[in-house]
Amino acid sequence: MRKQTRIILVEDDSDLRAIYMMTISMCGYNVTAVEHAEDAVYHLQHNGFHLLLTDWQLPGMQGDALVSLVKQRFPVVKTLLMSHHDHVSDAARACGADAWYRKTWDMHRLRQLVNALFAEEAPGTS
Repeated sequence: MRKQTRIILVEDDSDLRAIYMMTISMCGYNVTAVEHAEDAVYHLQHNGFHLLLTDWQLPGMQGDALVSLVKQRFPVVKTLLMSHHDHVSDAARACGADAWYRKTWDMHRLRQLVNALFAEEAPGTS
């Protein structure tokens, strides 16, 4: 199932983008990584994705605005907002994100969050 699960990752820092992509791909998910929110919108319109994993602070459209847009236009897509900022949890709640991740946490926590988002859909887990 994980190979069929498609994740769009939005991160403007190329080093972090590579690390997050590798971390999530190692869990068996199919990850497409882009630098800008506008690129993510294009991919969401033309490809089926199950999760948007986005940085909050992006050039152009911010991550919280992207999450809000995705919730309106692609309501079945789960969303996870990431940031170094202490108030990322507040921003995630305000924009309707399904989860949030503080970038100071380790990669194990990121994998746990992503897996938990999809575990909610597994039969017999609710």
